[in-house]
Amino acid sequence: MTNKSERIILHDSKFGKLSYHKRFKQQFEFPGKELLCHMPFTYAEVRRHGTVNICCPQWNPAEIGNVLTDDLRDIWLGEKAKTIRNTILDGSYSYCNSETCPNIQNWQTGGLWDNTESNQTELFQSIRQTPSHVHLVIDHSCNLQCPSCRTDKITQLDDDNKNSGLLVARKVFNSMFKEPHNEHKTIGMDGSGEIFSSEMYRELFETEQIFTHTDLWPNLRFNLSTNGTMMTEKIQKKYKVFFDHIKKIEISIDAGNEDSYKTVRVGGHWDLLWKNLHYLYNTIKNKPNVEWQWNLIVQTHNFESIPEFLNLANQFSEKRPNLNFSKVLNWGTWTEEEYAGHAIHLPTHPGYKRYLEVLNATGLNRLK
Repeated sequence: MTNKSERIILHDSKFGKLSYHKRFKQQFEFPGKELLCHMPFTYAEVRRHGTVNICCPQWNPAEIGNVLTDDLRDIWLGEKAKTIRNTILDGSYSYCNSETCPNIQNWQTGGLWDNTESNQTELFQSIRQTPSHVHLVIDHSCNLQCPSCRTDKITQLDDDNKNSGLLVARKVFNSMFKEPHNEHKTIGMDGSGEIFSSEMYRELFETEQIFTHTDLWPNLRFNLSTNGTMMTEKIQKKYKVFFDHIKKIEISIDAGNEDSYKTVRVGGHWDLLWKNLHYLYNTIKNKPNVEWQWNLIVQTHNFESIPEFLNLANQFSEKRPNLNFSKVLNWGTWTEEEYAGHAIHLPTHPGYKRYLEVLNATGLNRLK
């Protein structure tokens, strides 16, 4: 996939070259010294070639290590991780992409903690031998071909990339779950592709003990990112033990009606999606500790359907999903000119006035 979007490249003495989305602002006006982000103290993201970030790389691209060369435990407690944590404690947020980080953007609505001595103590106490939450981003293959995500359909990874992803996942699991324990841990999986169409994830689900013998780790939970179309009743029953330990499941729906869905979720099946979601709903609606979230990336071809999206959520009255809205970014699939046509949130977009009308009518003012 050719990256058509512009990036800002910064060079750092400790981390080397850092690549930021072009709208990165080093001096974003928010009271950083008064606020704490918990992510670098609890979370790590591990990608297919072994690189480890202490946040999503789009929000903070500084890599703290690689599990193919070092143990995750050493990386997590290493000097690079400490460097990033110190930028949170001193309020500089030096490595954070403040223009795109949702926690920073939404700091007024509770995205960050107050910088108090007690909260600092809690964060330091949360640093264990390994992260509390590891998110694997190891397979970008998918059954869909959404224009905001990719230019070509990637049905499955080639053997080299698949084997690399499997090795990385097993390195992580060996560091965190070599022996049975009762620590509270969360393993999240993907967001760059569809886990339920992935050969790699199927192999992991069927061979790794953390999925097949969850009783060995009673406080292990899973976070899933899926488009929902492959998460059929059959799949949910096949991996029931795994689904019984879900902490959070994020479903990228991106539309409130079928016409918009067909445009932004190319290759998706609207009716099958809702059949799958209704089955999931009936299995989790009486489980208070299970969170489900619907995602909608706001863009030109779906913003008009936001009211319908809200109405759909209200139909699940016994356990209404959390709704997550975000502005579309350019991940390299569009030229800057093409992106400007999709980015309805830009004041220069010809539909911006209508966009504001929809936001005002639905109360989503933070997306202005």
